[in-house]
Amino acid sequence: MAHVAQSRNVIRHVVSRGTAFHKTENAIHHPLLFACQGVRYRKLEVILTTGIEKLGKGGETVKVAPGYFRNHLMPKLLAVPNIDKYAHLIREQRKTRNYEEKEEVKVVHKSSEVQTKEFEKAAKRLANANLVLRKLIDKEKFKNRSSKEDKPDVQTPVTKEEIVSEVARQLCVKIDPDNVVLTEPLATFGEYEVPLKFPKTIPLPPGTVQWILKVKAMELDLLSLDSVVKFSNAWNARLAPLHVLINNAGIFAMGGCCIDVKGNLLKLLAILIYAEEQKFSKDGYEHHMQVNHLAPALLSLLLLPSLNRASPCRIINVNSVMHYVGFVDPDDMNVVSGRRKFSSLVGYSGSKLAQVMFSNVLFKRLPLESRISVVCLSPGIVLTNVARDLPRSVQVQYALIPYFIFSPQEGCRSSLFSATDAQIPEHCEKLKTGDKPICTFISQDCKHTKPSEEAQSLETANRVWEKTVEMIGLPLDALERLIQGQEVQCRYGTHQE
Repeated sequence: MAHVAQSRNVIRHVVSRGTAFHKTENAIHHPLLFACQGVRYRKLEVILTTGIEKLGKGGETVKVAPGYFRNHLMPKLLAVPNIDKYAHLIREQRKTRNYEEKEEVKVVHKSSEVQTKEFEKAAKRLANANLVLRKLIDKEKFKNRSSKEDKPDVQTPVTKEEIVSEVARQLCVKIDPDNVVLTEPLATFGEYEVPLKFPKTIPLPPGTVQWILKVKAMELDLLSLDSVVKFSNAWNARLAPLHVLINNAGIFAMGGCCIDVKGNLLKLLAILIYAEEQKFSKDGYEHHMQVNHLAPALLSLLLLPSLNRASPCRIINVNSVMHYVGFVDPDDMNVVSGRRKFSSLVGYSGSKLAQVMFSNVLFKRLPLESRISVVCLSPGIVLTNVARDLPRSVQVQYALIPYFIFSPQEGCRSSLFSATDAQIPEHCEKLKTGDKPICTFISQDCKHTKPSEEAQSLETANRVWEKTVEMIGLPLDALERLIQGQEVQCRYGTHQE
């Protein structure tokens, strides 16, 4: 600043010509000279060039000790002597600063109003919201639990950071982790009320003393059709609309052998795929077929009442390009007849083909007025935790396989596209009125494509539909009755809207 530079020059000038001041009558009254020469003054009047905590704001005239001015304020140009020349410059500067401060206050006030409105909007959304988390259970503790009524523990407890992340993902509301009051992580399945902290300017809903976010960790075991029915009943009991159902969970079992492949990762992958022995669930079905096809099929049908409330809505099945090499025998869904040798590849690709066929018939049978779109998609080849049950040494080599080109974030693109693209319902209507009704299939590039030729065989697809409905314990007319809101008896429990 110009006046600050000038002040330093004047100070030097006064110090160098101190004797001239002594010869004048008013020399004894010049504060700058006595501050520089150490003459004992109680207080010295100076003008602050900038605000100093506990002393004053910029432009104010304050009294300070001569030594404080000489040793601290003057060398750092934080203050100038209280003489007419500097007082005028400081007053002009202060006028400009006052105007700038007023403008800053206006901007801050406007920003505060916008922020308050955003808080109010977020608070209203959270007031009636339910947050549902999907967590893996602790297998060992689940097997060793003393009673079936005991709530299983989750593998990784739910933290406030995870709650914040899920609120942003599910409710499109951004909150700070410091606003979530969680004394300890949530370690078991169940329903919890998590207090939230919002500014006092946001009014609380009538009859409440604080903001509460309801967090539900619901158990859904796809290897148990009883669990699927129990989950569906609990969800439908909420009487809330379900706009999008994404059947994302799936397995591709790999053998747990640990071998020295000497850098041949393709050989490692091939051995892992074919080394896994065939496993069956407690319901009697092969693991791949139940988790990838039967359980999602039962879940989709039983949740039709909730989907109906949200019409238009979507059922989205995360499938795979592997269905192109799959084969399904409706009379041998478990691959136990001996006509085919079982491998993980056979089980996985067959289950994915069965899912596409079932989805085609489901889409065909749903009435047009229901406005329920059925979509299958391929996420591409994605590096996920599919190898989580393998030995650590194998997991490390698996992670280095270069053919897994998509990260989980990249792999979810087709799922997000299928759930949000506004043109999909219109595309589904066109397919429904076509000569060969098939459901929409979205590629990993988020483009509309067709499933395999085998998947488009309506004769085989109808047989797969009938066999699937039989295996999941529903009557053949379950779809029509559920759409109409009727009660349906399931072999694995009673389902009622």
